[in-house]
Amino acid sequence: MLSDNPFAVYTEEYEEWFDKYPLVFQAELRAVKALMPAGSALEVGVGSGRFAVPLKVAMGVDPCPEMLTLARNRGVRTALGRAEALPVAASRFDCLLLITVLCFLAEPEQALSEARRVLRPGGCLLLAFIDRHTPLGRETHRQRQKSSFYRQAHFYSADEVLALLGGGGFKDFSCCQTVFRPLAEIDAGEEVRPGCGQGAFVVVRANRE
Repeated sequence: MLSDNPFAVYTEEYEEWFDKYPLVFQAELRAVKALMPAGSALEVGVGSGRFAVPLKVAMGVDPCPEMLTLARNRGVRTALGRAEALPVAASRFDCLLLITVLCFLAEPEQALSEARRVLRPGGCLLLAFIDRHTPLGRETHRQRQKSSFYRQAHFYSADEVLALLGGGGFKDFSCCQTVFRPLAEIDAGEEVRPGCGQGAFVVVRANRE
C-alpha cells in the first residue's frame, strides 16, 4: 500500500461512507456477487469487513490494524499483511478479491504475482476498481486531492487493468459494471450490466493460468 495509510487516520469517515450511500454499496456488492464463484475466498484489502461479511469470505488481509479490528468485530478471520507479500500459503484459495484496492498499490505487478501464488489451479481473481475513463471515474480522479483517501491513488482504465492482469498470468476475462450516476443522485438501486465502459464501478473476473 502507499505510505501514510489514510485508512488508519480516517477510519470513521470510511465507515460513514457506507451509511451515507447504502444504495451505492448494495449495487457494488451485487456486481461482485454476480461474478464470484463458489469455494473458499480471500479478500485482500479487506478493510473493515463491509464486503467480506455478506460475501462470506474465509479470510481477510489488510495492512491497517485499525481496519482489521473492525473486521474482526464483524466476525471476519483476519491477518495483518500487504497485497505484495501475503501471509498465506501457496495454492490456498479458490478466489481472491481485490475490491477498490488496486489504485492504492505501489507495486501492482507484485500484488498480482502474490494473488496468483495463493490461488489454487483453476482459481480466479475478482478485481473491482473505479474506471478512470467513465464520467464518474474522471470526476473522482479530478477531485482526488479533496478526498481523504484518494490523494495518492492511481486510477486505472479498464484497458489498463486487463493489460495488467494479462501480464500477471491471468486469462479468460469477464466483466460487469454498475454505478452509472453521481452518487448523490442515486435514489434507487443501480442495475448491474455486463461489460465495462459506462459504470464507474467495474468488476473483472480473471482465471489463474
